[in-house]
Amino acid sequence: MRPPIKEVTDGLCDIENKTIYIHPDALKTCGIETICHELIHARLWDVCEEAVAEISELTGEVCAWAAQHNDGVII
Repeated sequence: MRPPIKEVTDGLCDIENKTIYIHPDALKTCGIETICHELIHARLWDVCEEAVAEISELTGEVCAWAAQHNDGVII
């Protein structure tokens, strides 16, 4: 579902309510990276935004590489 507060945001981690929101459009363009980004926020809530972005970007690249070399499947 769309993040309730920020319609233009790809994702939102609501730590207080233990909820992660992912914008449907983000799933089509940067789904794995956005999901990883919000999961990092949920688990490592005190890590700065710059580090979260860097880790999630790297994770997205690794997932894309794995899918490319495994018929589109990420295990």
